[in-house]
Amino acid sequence: MQYPTLRRRRTDMGRRVLIVGAGDTAKLVVKELFTSPQLGMTPVGFVDDDHAKQGYSLCDLPVLGTLDDIRDLVVQHAIAELIIAMPSAHGNVIRRVVRAALDCNISTLTVPSLPEIITRRMPTASLREVEIQDLLRRDPVETDLASVAALATKETVLVTGAGGSIGSELCRQIARLAPTQMVI
Repeated sequence: MQYPTLRRRRTDMGRRVLIVGAGDTAKLVVKELFTSPQLGMTPVGFVDDDHAKQGYSLCDLPVLGTLDDIRDLVVQHAIAELIIAMPSAHGNVIRRVVRAALDCNISTLTVPSLPEIITRRMPTASLREVEIQDLLRRDPVETDLASVAALATKETVLVTGAGGSIGSELCRQIARLAPTQMVI
C-alpha cells in the first residue's frame, strides 16, 4: 500500500517537536501530527538508540541521532517539545529522555501504553504528560509459579503491607493458589 507524501507545506507552523523512538508507534504519531494541524505541532525528526536506524528517514523525516544527541538537537532545530513514542520503554530510558528535556527547559509528552488504551483510561489518539509510573517502569520479574504454589497451597500465608498496591496484588495472586488461610 502506497501512502501519499506526508511532508507538510513549509508554511505550516506549530511547536517544533522531536519524536523519541523511530518504530511503528513513532510512525503513527507523525502521521497523526501531519493530518491534524489543529494539534499545533510540527514534527522535525526522530532520535533512536538503534544504530541501524541512523541516517534513515521515516515518514519523510530523518532519524537525526540517538538519545544522547537530544540536547544538541533541541538547540540545533529549535525543538519546543519531545514526544516519547516508545510505550514499552524501560523506566531508565524514559528518565534519560525526561532529564534531557528538563535540561533544555522543554516539555515531554508520551504515547499511552497498550494497557492504558485497552482499559480505556486513555483515548487511542491522546498524548499525555509523562507520569511517575513511566519513570518507575522496571523489567518484569519472572516468577516460578510452581515453586510459589508449593509453598502457599493449603498453607497459612502472612502478607505484610497488604493495604498497598503491591501487597494487595500479592494477596489477589496468592488467593488463586488456594491457601488454607491468609493473614493480611
